[in-house]
Amino acid sequence: MKAFKFRLERALQLRERQLAAEEAALEDLLNRRGQMLGEMKALDVSLQQARTSIQQQQFVRPAELVALERYNGRVDRERKEWAVKLAAHDGIIEKQKVKVVEARGRVRLLEKLREKRQVEWRAEGDRELEELAADFSAAQWLRVTEQRAG
Repeated sequence: MKAFKFRLERALQLRERQLAAEEAALEDLLNRRGQMLGEMKALDVSLQQARTSIQQQQFVRPAELVALERYNGRVDRERKEWAVKLAAHDGIIEKQKVKVVEARGRVRLLEKLREKRQVEWRAEGDRELEELAADFSAAQWLRVTEQRAG
C-alpha cells in the first residue's frame, strides 16, 4: 500500500502561511492600539503631575495658573484627537479580525478535506488487506483440497 499523500498539501501550506501573516498583522495592530492607549495615559499622567505640582506650592503666580489652564486645554484637544485615531484604528482591527477568521476558515476547509481523503485512503487500504486475506484463505483452502484429493 502506498503512503498517504494529500494532493493539496502545498495549497494547505500556503493557506497556513497566509493565516500566520494575517494573525501577525492583527497582533501588530493590537500592539499599536496598546501604544496609543499608553500615549493617552501618559497625557493624563502629565496633566495630573502638573496639577499636583501647582497644588503643592504655597504661593502660585497667576501666570502658572494660566499655563496650567492652557496645558489642560491642549491635553483635552489631544485626548479628543487620540479618541478619533483610536476609533479609526479599532475599525481597522475589526476588518483584520474578519480577515483572520476567513483565513482560518480556508485552512480548516483544506484540513477537513485532507482528513476526509485520509479516511478514504485508510478504507481503501483496509479493502486491499481484506482482499489479500481472502485470496490467501482461498489459496490455502485450494491447497488443502488438492492435497486431500491427491
